[in-house]
Amino acid sequence: MSTEAHPILGAENQNHASVFGYRSFSASLPDRGTDYSWNPFVKCAATIVRISDITNNQTATSSNPYGSYSPGITTSVSGGDAKRWLEPSASTPPGWQAPGPACSYTADTGNTVGAFVEIDGVARGYTSGYGDFRTSYDPVNGGSAMPPGNWGDANANLLDLSRAASDPSSSCVTANDPTCFGMIHVEFDGDWMAAGECDVTVPSCDNSTWNYQTSVTTSSLIDIQGFVYWDPSHWNEQDHNFNGWELHPLAAWKVDTSPPPPPGQPPSQPNGQTGGICILCAITQLFSTSSLLGIGLCVGMALSVSVFLARYHRQNRRLSAMLGEKQASGILPLKLSRTDQG
Repeated sequence: MSTEAHPILGAENQNHASVFGYRSFSASLPDRGTDYSWNPFVKCAATIVRISDITNNQTATSSNPYGSYSPGITTSVSGGDAKRWLEPSASTPPGWQAPGPACSYTADTGNTVGAFVEIDGVARGYTSGYGDFRTSYDPVNGGSAMPPGNWGDANANLLDLSRAASDPSSSCVTANDPTCFGMIHVEFDGDWMAAGECDVTVPSCDNSTWNYQTSVTTSSLIDIQGFVYWDPSHWNEQDHNFNGWELHPLAAWKVDTSPPPPPGQPPSQPNGQTGGICILCAITQLFSTSSLLGIGLCVGMALSVSVFLARYHRQNRRLSAMLGEKQASGILPLKLSRTDQG
C-alpha cells in the first residue's frame, strides 16, 4: 500500500475551499492538498496530511507537545479546553466564547500550520466507547447545563496500515515501537454532540454509524477530518499510542471509497465572526425550491380568488340592473307565501 495520502477530489474540485468561503493557510509541511469541510458547521479548509506528519515519527518523552504541529489548538478562555470549543452557529449555548477553534495557528517552529486536517485511507483500531460524561458545557462554551441526555466523548484509535505491524492488532505495544508513529487517537466530543454540531443530526459526524459501517483494522478504510490537539494527560499510555496527539474534536468521517458529502450551507455566523447576521444565507433559505413552490401556490390561489370575486360582483351588478328595470316597469318578482309553498 502506498504511503502517500490520496486526495479525495480531482484538481478541478480542489478550489471548493475558496468558493465556499473556507479559510486556508500556508505551511512548510509537505503539500498534500486541501479539501472543503464535510461538516457544515466547520468553515475551515482541511489540510490533507498523514498521521506521521502529526506524530513526527516519534513517541512522546514528556507531557509537552512536540513536532511540526506543536502546540495544537489552544484557548485563552479561563478554565476552558480547546478540544471542546464549538463552532459559531445558531445552536451554540448561552455564554459561548468567540471565536471558536482556529483554522490555523503559528506552531512552535514558527511555521503556520492548519489546525483542521484530513487524513485519508486509514483503518479503525479499537473503539472504547464513551468517556468523560458530563452535564454542563465546557467554559469555552459558556458552562451552562447541557440538554437532557448522556453526553460524553466517543473514543477510537486510527492507524496507517503502511506503518502498522503485519498483524495490525499487534501495533504500538511499547513506546519504542515504530508502529506507534502511524497511529493517532480521535474523539467525537460530547459538547459538539450536545449542541447538535455532531452526532445523528450531522450525518458526516454521526458516531452511531461509525461502528457498523466500518470494522477494526484491515477490512475497511475511512477518511476523517478534525482539529489537531495535544492531550497532556495520556501521553505515556498505550491506549493513546504513547503520545498526546489527537484529532479532537473529530468533525467528520466517511468510508474511504464513498464520495464526500456536498459542501454544506455556511452557518449564520462564520468562524471568526463575533456578531451580525448572514443576510445572504437567510435569503438563500427563504428562496429555496420549497419556498418558491409555496409562494407559487399562494400566488395562484390569490389569483383564483380574485377572478372568482370579480365574476361574482359583475353578476351581482347585472342582476341589480335587471331588478331595477322590472321595478320601473311595474313588474315585480313573484312572492310565495308560506301556504303557497305547501
